[in-house]
Amino acid sequence: PTTARAFAMRAPGDFPDRAPGWEVLGDVLAAGHEKQAARDAYQKALVTRGPVDTTAIKKKLSQIR
Repeated sequence: PTTARAFAMRAPGDFPDRAPGWEVLGDVLAAGHEKQAARDAYQKALVTRGPVDTTAIKKKLSQIR
């Protein structure tokens, strides 16, 4: 099935050096309460290439409890 989760899981695999895919994956994982996996994805988004709002990602990281 085509779902946001399926897309989010595939994007970093298809484009591992692009930050937006990692950010989207973090968003989906955070929404699914997969905290550690979301943290890992957000941290990867901060160190890869691409147009992302690093301040927003850092805020998302700080909000995961």
